[in-house]
Amino acid sequence: MACILSLEPALIKLGDNFQCICGSGIEEARDLIEKPCIVYGTESAFKTKIQLRPCLRCRNRFIRPDCREIGILNLNNRSLFMHTLLEHYTMNFASSETPMVAFTTDTT
Repeated sequence: MACILSLEPALIKLGDNFQCICGSGIEEARDLIEKPCIVYGTESAFKTKIQLRPCLRCRNRFIRPDCREIGILNLNNRSLFMHTLLEHYTMNFASSETPMVAFTTDTT
């Protein structure tokens, strides 16, 4: 899947129909908050913010955006990775024995 971001978003929005891992919905959540995050791509990384809702059922967990539709993997609400970066790593890993440290050194 190609990344469909043309500009670095100032905010990655939550959307309407998301649930927490525990299954509770947005109606059972607190108000929206914005947290800083870093989006890593093949050419660069950029800082932005991500919208989250603290879950009332789970302590320390958030209802978070999936980001699939914009070509991003949301790992932990702080580190997000563009699908193009993951595809690039997969291609390198499949063609040779490339550990993550070597891949990181090669792309930076």
